[in-house]
Amino acid sequence: MTESPRTGRARRAFRPGLVAVVLLAGALAFLPAAAAGSTPSVSHAFAGYNAGRVSVIVPSSHPSVELVENANSSINALLSATEVVELAPVGSSYGLVATAEPTLAGAFNGSRPSGVAAPWSLSLAADLAVRPAGGALWNGSAPTPTPTAGASFGFAELRVDFAPGASTSDGSSLLVYWNVSDWPFSSPHDLLGVVFSFAAANAPRLEACQASSSLAAPACSGSSLLPGEVRWNSGTVGVEADGASGPLAALSWTATATNGTTGPAVTGEQLDPSGGADVLVANSATSTSGSVGALAFAVYAPGPAGVPPLVVTGSGPAYLIAASIAAGGALGGVALYRVRDERIRDEL
Repeated sequence: MTESPRTGRARRAFRPGLVAVVLLAGALAFLPAAAAGSTPSVSHAFAGYNAGRVSVIVPSSHPSVELVENANSSINALLSATEVVELAPVGSSYGLVATAEPTLAGAFNGSRPSGVAAPWSLSLAADLAVRPAGGALWNGSAPTPTPTAGASFGFAELRVDFAPGASTSDGSSLLVYWNVSDWPFSSPHDLLGVVFSFAAANAPRLEACQASSSLAAPACSGSSLLPGEVRWNSGTVGVEADGASGPLAALSWTATATNGTTGPAVTGEQLDPSGGADVLVANSATSTSGSVGALAFAVYAPGPAGVPPLVVTGSGPAYLIAASIAAGGALGGVALYRVRDERIRDEL
């Protein structure tokens, strides 16, 4: 402490603590601007959002997503895109012409889907090697034939988009959009689609629903899938996983459940020997060598109707709020420090 030659008052040195507070406040003040508009990253093991009653988790950089009830984590369901297939009708079933395996891609690129206004959304895309295949798809209890030997004859892109769906008094849903493009078709009369694996914990019964809309009550009007049984184009509009006390999760492709998206031309369902169900959604080949569609993936978590406040994990908005609060607190601390410093000066 030194004396001012002009006033005779004690002049206090500019303390390092104050310097640190000022620098912290300045840095935090600029962080919200940098974080605003950022999107979830899937370069790490977690990306998703908390929708109040249900959390949405994207566990890896491959197209799979998990829904977990926050009040009871034992209620959860997983949906994964496991195969892209080109099919040719063979009697009452379908034979494999070519396949592409999403799991063989090193990683899918994550981005925000264009034209989606939701506060949280995620798009995963990758180029997949297309290989010739043979045999029947889902030949009863027999496993799906593996691709035949030989180099791939082309590449196609698979893109899967996730966006928040309806939230009602029954639970919450997620919209899953799939898009296959640039597929090297061998026949314009074939079908092109995606096989999804659908499973829920503690759900020993799976139903093929003939009258269903995700989160509707009653949820499903249909019959149970049986081991070794394959349902082809049987009027099914969804599948539901049931526990001891009722429905736990559902997958639907009605226009009502998917915000008006037209349902697939061909569907198929079977019980997966490892648990859950395999679901095929496919459309006829087009001149653009592509196929698109949408699913509504839901978990039943009874609670208040309406969309709850959104809390994003691994994205910008939550960090924006936290950083703004921290910056405000730091600036407030600077103001209080200056008031205290002036009071000490006056007393001296």
